Amino acid sequence: MQPYKQWKFVGPESIRKLDNDSLETILSIIHVIPPEESEILSTGENLGERFPFIVKKGKLSYIAATAFRTETKYSVSQSLYSLLDQKPPDVHQAYIRLEDISPITDPKLLKETGEYLSEHNIPFYMAVIPVYVNSETGEYTTLASNKKLVRVLKELQKRGGMIIAHGYTHSYRHEETGEGFEFWDAKLNQKIITKNTDETPPKMKNSLDFTSEEEYQKYLNKMNRLEKEYIDEKLTNSIEHLTQLGLYPIAFEAPHYAMSPNGYHVTSEYFSSIFGQVQLSDENWEVMSAPLFASKPAITSGMTLYPETIGFIDPTLSDPYQEMETKLKQLEKVPGSMIGGFYHPYIGLKYLPHMVELIESVPNVEWLDLRKTEQTVQSDHVKIKQEKDKPIQVTSSINGYKLFFQNIKERPFDLVLWVLAIIVSLTILVFFFYILGLRARLRKRLFEERN
Repeated sequence: MQPYKQWKFVGPESIRKLDNDSLETILSIIHVIPPEESEILSTGENLGERFPFIVKKGKLSYIAATAFRTETKYSVSQSLYSLLDQKPPDVHQAYIRLEDISPITDPKLLKETGEYLSEHNIPFYMAVIPVYVNSETGEYTTLASNKKLVRVLKELQKRGGMIIAHGYTHSYRHEETGEGFEFWDAKLNQKIITKNTDETPPKMKNSLDFTSEEEYQKYLNKMNRLEKEYIDEKLTNSIEHLTQLGLYPIAFEAPHYAMSPNGYHVTSEYFSSIFGQVQLSDENWEVMSAPLFASKPAITSGMTLYPETIGFIDPTLSDPYQEMETKLKQLEKVPGSMIGGFYHPYIGLKYLPHMVELIESVPNVEWLDLRKTEQTVQSDHVKIKQEKDKPIQVTSSINGYKLFFQNIKERPFDLVLWVLAIIVSLTILVFFFYILGLRARLRKRLFEERN
């Protein structure tokens, strides 16, 4: 290659460390000796021998890896400003998400975690699941049925908490746990191609099953339409259920971060922002990652992604903070990187104060507040608009009958109760009018006998 004529390409090598941080697995690189006056931005190491990993020479740049892994994104992201001749930002934005708030969440524990953040002037986010599905019975529990929890959510919303729509039921099949995969068929590891959860759908076909590329594309378009119908219904129900309760979502989070590229495209019609990580494969939900900055990756179809970068507190570990501390040290080296993590309210307040201390120990950290941004959430009957530093605007034309029949659909046993209640009420009403008629006839007979 003419531009790299003065560069000496030695050949393949392996590194076990990158910028003095140990790698989980050996990384293959192409060893190059750059010309003089080159700037080595990042180095790899193996058994004491060091190799250039990211190099800049004038307008030329070189990255030694042939493929990128999650571990390499810190070095690459840190070097981008120099490679692109951009001034690095001074601030790290940070957020804490109170995760997996469902109709069975303890209102008391949620209240104490939310109030702690509010009292410390920390904008916070509440990922809310409107409907909980019992994995053993398939029974639905709606958020509306837990009035105390709804009151706590509305109170925290007034105190600076912002709602994230965390799916609708957080599950696809009933045999999954109450917090399962909602927008990905985890059993078959493929996109959802049927709304019928009683039967396992067929495994999706691949290009080898078709005689032409045109036939294969027709098949994929059909599968995408089926997936769209499913997602449309779920997102509409989620937005409208929350809005009807006075809870106004301003962003979305996919359960387990699992969703196909087509799913992100459909979701972008409802939400302008998404939290968490991104599934990068249309065939395997475990292939996922997130950039280190708030951005609009092509895969999210225009939605702003606020990445989860430091994980969560896991009280089952001997040191619940160790992984978070490691990631914070890596993020601290990357100018402008976002510090995003989540916390489960069911843990209580025990670990939250130290999590806040860890985040605030990063120099120049600033808490992310979406109330100072522009956000849009919409369905057929609801439009929620957040403008910078203004009260949230909500326009709703939700049909009460629609919600009634939606509840009946989710809880068919309620239909039986309603039918029984109507029958009993009609029986009582008929009996009441019968007694009135009987009494009137008796009085008439008494007057006739007296005359």
